[in-house]
Amino acid sequence: MRKVIILLIIVPFLNSCLDKALETRKIIIINNSSKPIYCFISQNDSIRTPYVFYADSVIDHYYKVGAKKTVLLDERPRSWDNYIRNSENGKMRIFIVSNDSIVKFGWHEVLMHNNIIKSFKFDLNDLKNCDWQIVFDDNN
Repeated sequence: MRKVIILLIIVPFLNSCLDKALETRKIIIINNSSKPIYCFISQNDSIRTPYVFYADSVIDHYYKVGAKKTVLLDERPRSWDNYIRNSENGKMRIFIVSNDSIVKFGWHEVLMHNNIIKSFKFDLNDLKNCDWQIVFDDNN
């Protein structure tokens, strides 16, 4: 009986790890601009949750990309197919925020006032066509 209980506890955990291990596709953000940026993903155009206070120390799942640098988004859903299919209009969003805005205003103000310098919308075909690499430059 004890072994059955242990298995019932362990199997869901292993299953969640296996799903992550099976999803190997990762988004790469290439910042060709002359200034550092931050980026994060969303399933819709709403970049804030009304009941959350966005303290700088609380925000997670964002990535800082230095000027002329590349970052691999290692946080990913279990399945990009499901994540994108369940996104608004079947397209996930990638939001770009300037480093200057974060330094000057902080995450709370930036998100509450929608201070985004660029947003991209991608379905699975879009991501496949760009080889999962999103390029941001000064001309975007």
